[in-house]
Amino acid sequence: MGALFTFLLLVFLVCLILGLISPEIFKRFFKKGVNRKKTSLVFGIAVIICFILVGITSPKKQASTSTKNSTPNETTKPTTATTTEKTEVAQKPSAEQPKPENIYDKLWKALDESIKTRDGYSIVYVDESKIATLSRSPRDYYDETSVVKGAYHTLVSFGLKAFQIDGVDKVDVILNSKFTDEYGKSNEEKAVELSMREDEFNKYDWKGLAYQNVYEQMLNSCDDYYIHPAIIRNLNTDKLYLEL
Repeated sequence: MGALFTFLLLVFLVCLILGLISPEIFKRFFKKGVNRKKTSLVFGIAVIICFILVGITSPKKQASTSTKNSTPNETTKPTTATTTEKTEVAQKPSAEQPKPENIYDKLWKALDESIKTRDGYSIVYVDESKIATLSRSPRDYYDETSVVKGAYHTLVSFGLKAFQIDGVDKVDVILNSKFTDEYGKSNEEKAVELSMREDEFNKYDWKGLAYQNVYEQMLNSCDDYYIHPAIIRNLNTDKLYLEL
């Protein structure tokens, strides 16, 4: 219907224009005389009526568009919710997995449990030989004998923990100290070095030897047994008992 009224609207509009230009064209449709006023009135009313009818019968595009727009929104709501849920799941921080301890972590832990401090100590591990070397920087000692007793204590205390670690077959302990030469110059040198393999270390009940003289055991069982000459001169081997 909308197309019909549109067509009539165009027809009456053309007739209105022709009636204004040459009203005589329509004298056959009018019984009485025809003039511009009469044709304008008739065709003008017809144009207005057709215009109104076109407006009434034309499809409601806005309502249709709204319906179309609302339908996708309703169907996409579940999808939006699902996407949000996926986003929330993705944003949840994954539980941090603890990093596995490497050999150095385990050796430092052994030092913490045995010597109770890391101050002045350094650790070097050689994978090929399975040797863990614990070195200590220079510090003040009461006398030469206390230096060696400190090395005994460090080797046994650290060894009890370090030999529990897979991959440690030998423990080497190095204590450094400052020595003054004949010219009065002070130099840092190795004071004591003791090293022992696991199989030899485990032959002893070290806790049973606590506060006993272990000079002979250390001398016979250590692969490396070095004491600086300046320390040996004043060393009292009778007092080299094990402190644990």
